[in-house]
Formats: sequence, C-alpha cells, structure tokens
Amino acid sequence: MITYTADNISFAYPKGKLVLKDINMSVSKGTVFTILGTNGTGKSTLLNCIAGQLTPLSGNVSIGGKSVKDMTVTEFSRHVAYVGQMHYPVFAYTVREVVVMGRTPYLGMTGSPRKSDYEIADDMMDLLKISQLAEKSYLEISGGERQLVMLAQALAQTPDFLVLDEPTSHLDFGNQIRLLDIIQNVASEGYGVILTSHFPDHSLMFDHTVGILHNGSFISVGPAKEVITEQNMQDIYKIQVSVSYNDILMRKTCLPKGK
Repeated sequence: MITYTADNISFAYPKGKLVLKDINMSVSKGTVFTILGTNGTGKSTLLNCIAGQLTPLSGNVSIGGKSVKDMTVTEFSRHVAYVGQMHYPVFAYTVREVVVMGRTPYLGMTGSPRKSDYEIADDMMDLLKISQLAEKSYLEISGGERQLVMLAQALAQTPDFLVLDEPTSHLDFGNQIRLLDIIQNVASEGYGVILTSHFPDHSLMFDHTVGILHNGSFISVGPAKEVITEQNMQDIYKIQVSVSYNDILMRKTCLPKGK
C-alpha cells in the first residue's frame, strides 16, 4: 500500500517565526485525512509543503518511501494532484479544455491531448455533475463552479493522492454535501485524500482521520469521533460547542451552543 508521509516537517517564511513545528502525518491510498483548525494556524502552509509548493525548513515528505526531493515534476504529478483555494483564470479556455489539462503529466512537453485524454476528462466532469459546463468559458462560471472544475482537472490527472485546500469553501450547502460524498467515493475507489477544513461536523459525517492543527502543531490526531470533542473544539475555536450523538442522523454532530 502506497503511503504519503510527512516526517518532522517544520516551516518558516523568510525572517519569520516558525509556522509549522515537527509535523508528522501519514496517509494511505483509500483513506481521507482532514486537517482541521482556525484561520492562520498553518493549514494551507502545511498543504503547500506536502504538495511541493513550499520547501520545508526541515523534515522530509515521501511517497511510497521515496523522498519527493528525488522526484521529477512529472513523476510527482503522477502521484499527487493539488487543488488550492484560489484560481486566477487568464485565458478564455472552455471548461473541457481546463479539465483535460489534468492529463499534462502524461503528454510530454509538446504533446497534445488524445481522444482517450478527453474521454477521461469527460468522465470526471460526469462524476462531478458539471458536464453541462463543458463548452462554457472558464471565465464566465461562478467561483463554486470553478472549484468543481479544478477538482475534475485533479481527478483527470489520475493521481494516487488528492491534496485539497478548503474544497468546500466556495460551494453552497447542497454542493458542499455532494462534494463530501464524492470525496468519500473516490477514497473508496483507492485514492488517498488530504484536505483542510473549517467544519468539524463535515469530518464527523464520515468519521475520517482528523489532525487538529493549533499554533503550528497537531494537538490531536485520530478518528474524527475520537478527536472532535467539546474540549478540543472549545480550546481552538474559543466558542462553546455541543458534540453529541444525534438519534435522527445516527451519528455524532458538532454544533455551536446557543446563547
């Protein structure tokens, strides 16, 4: 089983204090790891270190036992697809053209997408239920739709692991839940998924593995139902919450207490 591992990762921006301190985590294919925490605690920085966007100050990131430092960009891209929070479109590509760009690691520097590459792109748009956008300009769709398009592009990359920074942040309530279902489904099909979130209850829906990041370190890592506790949530979010079993939903929930 291929694992994606971070060993003792620390990071600081130039002339700044440590943002991450001795982070350890390991994700296997077919599982989901959610990084939960407040704004400014280092969630996106950690994802950027894991996904090769930033170079850690110390420590090592490896895939299947091989350090990512020893991988070419193409090799790494065949293992990992990264979707950040912000997307800045420049050219008026169609949505289908944007999604098929996920096939780049398999085309070479001068290669053009083949019929099979477009078929993969179409399959991923079908999976995310955005096929109706295929011929629209990427410049003309909403932020939430762009989030789904970029996820379709990542899936078209057919990686071992998806790294997703706040994947539900621009989505309405219905699309948030649908996307979480899709993440659960792709994990069941063998993808490993690492994502960041602000929503403890999302993790409780599927009981993913959760790492609670606070002040640059994990304060608790384990199954969501074990680490999402009233005390942990109150410690990091500084609000009163109720974590309890809901008989109707047949699961634990994490909700803010009323005044």
